[in-house]
Amino acid sequence: MKPRTTLILVVVAVIVLGAGWYFGPYQNPAEQEQASTGTLLFPGLDAALAKAERIEIMHAGKRFAIVRKGDVWTLPSLGFYPVIATKLHAMLAGLAELRAVGRRTAEPAQFAALGVDDPGKSGATGTLVTISGGAGRAIASLIIGHQNYATSGEGTETLYVRRPGQDQSWLAQGQMNVDAEPDLWIDHSLTNIDHSKVTGVTVTRGAETLVFAPKDGKLALTAPGQQKPLESYKLDDVWRALENLSFSSVRAGPALPGKVFAHTVFTLAGGTTVEMTLAEEGSNLWARFAASGTDAEAKALAGKFGDWSYRLDESRESAIAPTLDDLLAKPPGKT
Repeated sequence: MKPRTTLILVVVAVIVLGAGWYFGPYQNPAEQEQASTGTLLFPGLDAALAKAERIEIMHAGKRFAIVRKGDVWTLPSLGFYPVIATKLHAMLAGLAELRAVGRRTAEPAQFAALGVDDPGKSGATGTLVTISGGAGRAIASLIIGHQNYATSGEGTETLYVRRPGQDQSWLAQGQMNVDAEPDLWIDHSLTNIDHSKVTGVTVTRGAETLVFAPKDGKLALTAPGQQKPLESYKLDDVWRALENLSFSSVRAGPALPGKVFAHTVFTLAGGTTVEMTLAEEGSNLWARFAASGTDAEAKALAGKFGDWSYRLDESRESAIAPTLDDLLAKPPGKT
């Protein structure tokens, strides 16, 4: 990585995690003269960061925003869920590093071929990134088009760009990876707690309560007693329910979507507990999480879960909140 790029990444990372950005008093893109070949598209962008409050991304007629809430950048369309900070840093550093290589077409009829057509139109291939500060003041705005990826480690990546409201398009040097879907800006992982740390599981569904605990290197059902033979692999699934657990969608607020049907408590070594309340909304499985305990793990989990409801893969239900019937071994000859 070039020394300049490394410096920019460090500056952006430090400031974004603090109180936002300030892009200085230079002119808005619409007021700037067209870039000259070899110059930065946004001179000074890397050195004047402090008060940006909103980033809008538009593609194929659809738009969403990333906004600063306190010291965290979030997605309003996903319940103000935090974006992946490193991904945001990389995009901003890329924007600050974009350098004009040469002029390309100024004919609107040719914009689609370069991917710099109007992002507000359905089916358009261009992606518009707009950064603004207080009172909606535009700080930087650019249509990102098709990229030409380097074929070797020594190659230089280039892409086509155009300023909104201007007909002149440019070939620019640099990297700008801008995902056009909100879901791609968040970390979908919830927990990855090794089963060896789980010392107990209690599942309550209606009048039925199942209690599990490790025994002889396996998870065993300890209550109710005198049960029929159980499938060992299904018990193992319950034990591993918190391993690689992820979600597909998220909603804000204390109310779970749908109808609540189960409550599961996982007890971990060290005293931390992870509680899950599950609900069904049609065929969708939703869950809310809570973590309690005095150690750092409990606090980290509580911060991760926040005040959101998470949509889980429906196939996880039999591991997270099984019924006794779910666990019964099938008679010989049946599948």
